[in-house]
Order: sequence, then C-alpha cells, then structure tokens
Amino acid sequence: MIQNPSPPQWALLCGALHALAGLALLLAPPAGGATALLRAFPRAAWAGRVLSALAWAGAAWAAYIMPLDILHVIQQPRVLLPATAVLILLTWWWTPDLLACRGVAGLLMLFPCPLFAALRAHPSAWRLAPILFAYAAAVAGMAVMFSPHYLRRALHFLADRPAARKICGAVLLAMGALFITLAFTALQPVLFP
Repeated sequence: MIQNPSPPQWALLCGALHALAGLALLLAPPAGGATALLRAFPRAAWAGRVLSALAWAGAAWAAYIMPLDILHVIQQPRVLLPATAVLILLTWWWTPDLLACRGVAGLLMLFPCPLFAALRAHPSAWRLAPILFAYAAAVAGMAVMFSPHYLRRALHFLADRPAARKICGAVLLAMGALFITLAFTALQPVLFP
C-alpha cells in the first residue's frame, strides 16, 4: 500500500520543485535554449502525452481510494484500468493542441488532495503556507484546464522578457527555500503535543 507522504516530505517536495524551477529560470541565458524551450513547451507533443497520462493516472488513483459508495462500480481495477487507458488515448486524439498545458493543469488540480490529507492534523500554523500554495495551484490548474492559452501566454511572456524570467526565478527560489526550511523546522512531527 502506498503511504501518503508526511508534512515534511510534502514541504521538501514542493520546495525542491520550486527551487529547481527558480534556479533554471535564474541561470538561463538571456537568449537561446531557455527561450526556445519556453516557447516550444505548450505544443510539445511527447511532453503533453506524458503529462496528460500522469494526470489521468493520478485521477484514477484518486477515484480508486475515494471512500464514496457511488464510485464502487468504477473502483474495481478491471473497470478502472481500461477506462483510464481509453481516456488517455481519447485525450491524446481529441485535444492534441496545447496538451502539455492541459497535462500541467491536471497535475496542479490533483496534488492538493493528498497534501491536505497529510497536513490536516498538523498543529503548526505554518502548515497554512503549503495549504495556501495548494489552493492557488488548484485554482491555476482549473483556469489553465479551461483555457490552456493562459499558460502558453505566460510562458511566451517569460521567453520574451529576460528580466521577468529572473524575477520569476527569484520568487520561485525564495518559495522553495521557505518550503525546505519549513520541512526541517515547523512541519516536523510533534512528539509531545
């Protein structure tokens, strides 16, 4: 059985992802590969296929573990696995344009659920930092899912403006440092409540 990560593990994961993205944006040269990558990502076919497949797999896992009686019929692996495979293939076929953006949106909408479950009972008020980030990510994911052009425009904006890329990188790096710090301090398990 897969265990839900603990609050420090969630904070480390969020911190590492933010820090890596921030460093990539800060260290990218003003022109060249980073600009081309940011411009090409929204329509990258294989990135879209992988990200959308991960999003559907995450949705299937969420449906499988959800304790709702109404989902009992689809929670059986003999129904859920083929349905997920069909949904992945249909997504690749029907929505190939900006599929990478939609895949990112799906993942942004999915990850808050297990994060909330891990942080629900933690007594530290600092648990609200990753929770607020998760709500913001879920809302951004919903917006991008309904209009993937938002993410494409944001990535093209960063590709065209090195100064904005550096500012975004610095903000992401600072958020990563905050989450990593929380992982080793306020979000540690409480031994004596």
